[in-house]
Amino acid sequence: MWKEKLPTELSAIEVVLLDSSLREFKGIATVKRWTPRESFRRGFVLSARFIVCCILVALPFALLEPFAFLGWGSLLLLFLLLGLGPYLHLKYADESVSFFYVDGQCPVCHQFVRLTPFVSTQFSERFTVLCPACGQSATARQNGG
Repeated sequence: MWKEKLPTELSAIEVVLLDSSLREFKGIATVKRWTPRESFRRGFVLSARFIVCCILVALPFALLEPFAFLGWGSLLLLFLLLGLGPYLHLKYADESVSFFYVDGQCPVCHQFVRLTPFVSTQFSERFTVLCPACGQSATARQNGG
């Protein structure tokens, strides 16, 4: 979702990519196991990055109608800092294992590409990847499951 630098100490895990008719294609997922301290820091950085972007998008409206912005801008800022910020922090900090990409054949267009996370980077039993070549999503699962 938000481009972040690849961390050190990455590991490779075999996964199986599934297309809509459940045909299997092999792939290698690049994952990182986070320590609790790294996970907490990463959650803070990713949530802060999103909150700052939301604030910067709303800021030009302060120039259009400054007095109205005092009211709804204050409410928006309170919601972002006290509601959405802590929620996103807990969501990202809860991620103990993340995947960054899957090297393999796209189940839809059959090109060998680096498949990226679709919605979430959490490495679980089943997760969704996105093909940059064709734009289609596919399901991936760990090889043991």
